[in-house]
Amino acid sequence: APLAAAELLFTVAGPNARAESVVTDAAGEASFSYTGTNAGNDRISVSAEAPFPITSSTAVALWVSAAAPVAVSGVRGEFF
Repeated sequence: APLAAAELLFTVAGPNARAESVVTDAAGEASFSYTGTNAGNDRISVSAEAPFPITSSTAVALWVSAAAPVAVSGVRGEFF
């Protein structure tokens, strides 16, 4: 049976470190999302203490810096 109303702790370690508690829904599902603002590798895991201690495998999110904007200008040509 799905484990509804279980508190999960999502933990992000790395340049965008954070932690957020999320509670599972009636189907035993929970989601977590975030936007990395710093370049580098984040390691993401989830854990729960009840009804028994458990920790997930680790996922890795790679954030890269945006490239510098490219300036665009008009081009004029004469063709003969």
